[in-house]
Amino acid sequence: MRSPRSVRALSLACLCLPALLAGCSQRPSDTPTPSSEPQAVSLENTHWRLVQIAGQPPVVTAADRAEAYFILMSDGRQMQGFSGCNRMGGPYVTEGRSLKFGAVHATRMACTDPRNPEAGLLDALQGTAGTRITNDQLELLDANGAALATFQARINPAE
Repeated sequence: MRSPRSVRALSLACLCLPALLAGCSQRPSDTPTPSSEPQAVSLENTHWRLVQIAGQPPVVTAADRAEAYFILMSDGRQMQGFSGCNRMGGPYVTEGRSLKFGAVHATRMACTDPRNPEAGLLDALQGTAGTRITNDQLELLDANGAALATFQARINPAE
């Protein structure tokens, strides 16, 4: 009679053997290689962190404690985010590379530092007519194609 320990070991070997054999039989040419192509970033459902407004990097002051960002939620076509001082949100419409924001609503916290990016960001959102995405960078463009603001995709916003 076999001991319970040897029965467990035999059972484990029977379960693992097919996986081990499959790994051994795979030829190197069958092994998938990581793509050197950058993954496309979607305009919608991406956390876009403000990196430039009116050609300048945004200032995050001690009073603000958070960076400006937005997310275009494809379900319901609503934008939500943080302007550098206040939470913001509102409707948007896309068609191809065209992007238009509807009325942007924001909380009414006082922004005490004049370097806060909120006013410039809200102006940029209202002036947006189109977009350009290059790698993980998003530019909001005016009707003439000039960049109003630049954002970077943040893959894990919890970091």
